Amino acid sequence: MRKLIILIGILMLMVVLIALSVGLLERPLLRWLFPPTPPLPTQEVLPDSSEGEGLIAFESTRDGNPEIYVMQADGTEPQNLTNDPAWDVSPKWSPDGQQLAFISNRTGKFEIFVMDATSAQLRQLTNDPEAAWGGIKQGSRWILMPDSSQLAWSPDGTRLAATHVLLNPTDHGWKESQIYLVNVDGSGTVPLTNARSNDFSPRWAPQGQQIAFLRQQYTMLTLMVVNADGVELLNLGADAFIFDWSPDGSRLAYVISQANNPPDEIWVVRTDDGSPPKRLLQSDGGFAGSQTTLVWSPDGTRLALVALAMMNDQFTQQLYLFWSDGSGLLRVTDALTVPAAPVWSRDGQSLAFELRQEGATDIYRLNVSDIFHSSASLETIQLTDTGKDRNPQWQP
Repeated sequence: MRKLIILIGILMLMVVLIALSVGLLERPLLRWLFPPTPPLPTQEVLPDSSEGEGLIAFESTRDGNPEIYVMQADGTEPQNLTNDPAWDVSPKWSPDGQQLAFISNRTGKFEIFVMDATSAQLRQLTNDPEAAWGGIKQGSRWILMPDSSQLAWSPDGTRLAATHVLLNPTDHGWKESQIYLVNVDGSGTVPLTNARSNDFSPRWAPQGQQIAFLRQQYTMLTLMVVNADGVELLNLGADAFIFDWSPDGSRLAYVISQANNPPDEIWVVRTDDGSPPKRLLQSDGGFAGSQTTLVWSPDGTRLALVALAMMNDQFTQQLYLFWSDGSGLLRVTDALTVPAAPVWSRDGQSLAFELRQEGATDIYRLNVSDIFHSSASLETIQLTDTGKDRNPQWQP
């Protein structure tokens, strides 16, 4: 009996080999007997961006809840990446543009996730039962509705600096938030700060050795710089609350706003040689608004600034450009719109930003390659038209 079974097996193997050699597996009966193995599913999560200007990630509520979308730099091919009934916010590209970190409450509270740029792979990086991630301070309360300033990639793409917020703080309101370092491979988190203060809004220097963040003690905000191991380097004083690193990591630009002592000012300090800070700009009234932003261009020659301006006898938020030495301040938006969240393209030739008008918020772009020489280049290009899109993040 055993010999018979072996003989039948050999005969079946010969039939298969003969069928393969003459193409008989294309016939219906043999395809039914020997069905081909289906290919592994493949999924391109993001549109192709290997050439050109790269993709723009952004937040949108067009589907009824906050989701992370991407689109081409001309506004075409919008695609919902997260597609979840939870809140998905604060997209942040990795330095190589191959991963997208964001914050989501799909587990019941805000945690950090990372999505691969060429597949559907999604990794949850944090799971602290006593804390959530990201947040902003409003009076005596932490509002767990994070913006993109709550996540910062290390230049080598292996870690994230993030704001860790205790859900039930016990130290009389102190240490509600601290800066943590999160391993992108999911292997854990470590605290960077542990002062009797509330620390938030980290930003990693491009050379990778330093991290700047804001520290709140009582009602005072202070801009701090520490080494990546937590050793404190610089305390840039009170009332500095908006900041950004230069592309080479040698300079830190920041806005100083003193509520009872205007005008507001923009300063820059070198963090590599110990030289004193230098004032770049001084406003006629006040720079600081609820969405004031300061962003270096990729080549380090210019800065984009969202700030308050006095127009038609009232303050309105506007977008400006100026050279890195403080000269050439130029307003590039008009009084009828409210811009916010500017971000530079990878080549430094364009800015994308959100623009609010008549209750709707959409994403626009502006060609700034020749903006200091030609007023004709001030025309904005609308990229989205749902009225529910914000916080653009241009792929590096």
